[in-house]
Amino acid sequence: MFALTVLALGFYGYLGGFDAPSVAVVNSEPITIVGKYYAGPVEDNQFGQLFQEIGKALEDKQITGTLANIYYNNPEDQTDSIKAFIGVAVPAAPTPLPVGYELRQLPGGKRVVRVTSRAHVLLAPNKLYPALFDYLKAQKLQVKEQFLEQFPQNKAAVVEAELIK
Repeated sequence: MFALTVLALGFYGYLGGFDAPSVAVVNSEPITIVGKYYAGPVEDNQFGQLFQEIGKALEDKQITGTLANIYYNNPEDQTDSIKAFIGVAVPAAPTPLPVGYELRQLPGGKRVVRVTSRAHVLLAPNKLYPALFDYLKAQKLQVKEQFLEQFPQNKAAVVEAELIK
């Protein structure tokens, strides 16, 4: 049992589970995302299938870039429904867009709270969002209900939220 615990802790550490997120207020960079919009229950199979579809499009190089999502709900609200744009951040919009995909562009130059962590994509959201909301509470700041996630390979995962002045 001890060996299993050590193995599990080692694997958790390998995935970045012990990585402490860093938080900063910065100016955002412009970003273009190719993807699909989803609104509905978090537990719906369609939501999970959308992530699989985007992952396959990346793997097959149908779209080249970094996994990126925009959430239009506050994850702290713990509701059973979600509004999200699931996709890939691209350096330039492909033309034509893959069938069924659309484009979302976020302008740069906005003041955002940026949280980064080297944790694996499976662990990162559960590290990034608590760090974001703890920081907001401690600094008495508010953000818009739009959360940008980016999961570049071999780099830190990122969550950004635009500050309300």
